[in-house]
Amino acid sequence: MPAVPHRNEASAGGEVVLHAAAVNDQIKAVASDGADFRTFQDMYLAADPATWAYAPGWLAYFSALTAISGVTPPPSLADLAPQIAPRPLLLIAAGTDTAKEIKLNRIYYAAAGEPKQLWELPDSTHIRGLFSHSKEYQNKVLTFFDQALLPGNTD
Repeated sequence: MPAVPHRNEASAGGEVVLHAAAVNDQIKAVASDGADFRTFQDMYLAADPATWAYAPGWLAYFSALTAISGVTPPPSLADLAPQIAPRPLLLIAAGTDTAKEIKLNRIYYAAAGEPKQLWELPDSTHIRGLFSHSKEYQNKVLTFFDQALLPGNTD
């Protein structure tokens, strides 16, 4: 079995597919695993008293990125989620290593239009659902895309 990439190598894909689908209607269905925050606004949405101590550091980080790169931050995923509808959306969130991922995906789910699904894997770690729930994961994702993309499926 090939090595599973670490967060910095793979999981940004969860955020990227949400953004791509929001701005490109050629994408007919979206499954996003492990979407996290990528802007200070997203981080703020997931913050709780235990994480507020990190807020100044994250604000400085995002501000420095903007200043150094000259590129403004992308829109918040919570702001982009509604733009995906009416295309089907499946959000997958894990929870043993951080409750933030589930919290954020609940926010993205609430913001998104129909049709949408949120699948929480509270006993799995970030982007590891494919391995910790292999058969169920495969069935869930394949069924989602079958229903969303195959002719004659209207579920």
